Amino acid sequence: MLPEHGPTALDQLGVRQVRPDSEPDAFAEMRRVARNLHAQGQQAVGFLPADDDVGVCGLMIQLALLSAEIHGVMVNVLDVNFTAPLRSESPALASAVPDAFGMRTIWVAERVTLTTPALTTTKLVMRDVEGIIKRARSRFGLVYVDFTGIQLWGEQLHAYDLVDGVVAAAIANKTLERSITMSVRDVPLDRRLGVVLIG
Repeated sequence: MLPEHGPTALDQLGVRQVRPDSEPDAFAEMRRVARNLHAQGQQAVGFLPADDDVGVCGLMIQLALLSAEIHGVMVNVLDVNFTAPLRSESPALASAVPDAFGMRTIWVAERVTLTTPALTTTKLVMRDVEGIIKRARSRFGLVYVDFTGIQLWGEQLHAYDLVDGVVAAAIANKTLERSITMSVRDVPLDRRLGVVLIG
């Protein structure tokens, strides 16, 4: 049973929802990306930061909110960040009971959930990540997976097999093209879905 979501769930997580009235360009870009991912028929999509300044989890939450609204599907934002998973002390996360994998799941909005390692979890292992992704795929219409730091594990090729495609996330007018290329160098060509520019 998931804890109830409330109007301040995003605020508790430190995520400010992009809105068309205040940030029309950013909103239009996010909406375009959400539509394109859905049009390509991708159920599970991995996200890789092109450099250390890119926050992938916040981006995935924004896309999940739009995907749920546009397509009316349940979306899970799956934080398996291999270097620094979300460690928010928000009341919503604090009250969530860890599952068998040591993950906590909360509602962040209608039809959108966030799954992240519990504070007691030390490190995820690839066997657990495989089970977590497979379970999410069986429960949700869309799954967005934070693969930050996976290259450090040396098991990225196996992880990329668990999703339908991988997107690189970069900061507009800042991230170097070389960094974007390097971030997806191990992703099979048939799973590369392009780049999302934020900022």
